Amino acid sequence: MGSNWLWPSRAMPYRPVNDNIADNSITLAFPVVTVVVVLLPLVALVVCIMWSLVYDFEISTSTHCGVNNWLPSISAAIGSFAPQKYIWRLAISLHSLPRYVIAFMYYNRYGSRAVFVLNILEISSLLGLTYVSSTENFPFHSNCFQLFLISAFVGMGLHLIKYRKSVFKKYMALTNVISGAFAVYFYFRHNWHCEAGIYTLFAICEYLVVLSNILFHFQAFYDFSQTIVSITDRRYHSINYSA
Repeated sequence: MGSNWLWPSRAMPYRPVNDNIADNSITLAFPVVTVVVVLLPLVALVVCIMWSLVYDFEISTSTHCGVNNWLPSISAAIGSFAPQKYIWRLAISLHSLPRYVIAFMYYNRYGSRAVFVLNILEISSLLGLTYVSSTENFPFHSNCFQLFLISAFVGMGLHLIKYRKSVFKKYMALTNVISGAFAVYFYFRHNWHCEAGIYTLFAICEYLVVLSNILFHFQAFYDFSQTIVSITDRRYHSINYSA
């Protein structure tokens, strides 16, 4: 057996569910996994923002400037209030393990260690900023957010160089970078000048950063469209996939 049951290998043949050896297996088409991975953070984010607007509007949109704003930042929507923070934490927890597996699958297919490391940093920093809110430990939350942005930006660029390219991926990467740059600009403009509505523009740019990131990674749906994931008995292979 060795270590074959620990990691996926392209050399491992797919066994159908009705095979005698794999009677206890769970088999999924990988595109189904990708859809679930995308919907978890997307639906959770929409729910958290809408809940904050309906039930915590004043406090979620307020800042130290005391000027009018009409949308909460992502940090406020997902980390400051209940039940929003619990919804977000649950979604990201369920979302993260498949993301780690997808990162390994890209590495296994294309062999870029740099992209793999950046993907791991991106997912791990997302977990960090999710479970430690800005109100609990602002420096840690801020550092995780910055690491998330940098690893995502650079990771997307290297992904387009090393891995399979598509026009949609290029557009999403460009949208992510531009939105991130404007988010930084509006954040500092708000803090320096305290103008009404500027923090709302910052929040919109944050939403676009997250949305473009989700849609970029959703392209794994097409990159692994012929892949089947099979979880079987440990005596044979606990995780197996065929592309």
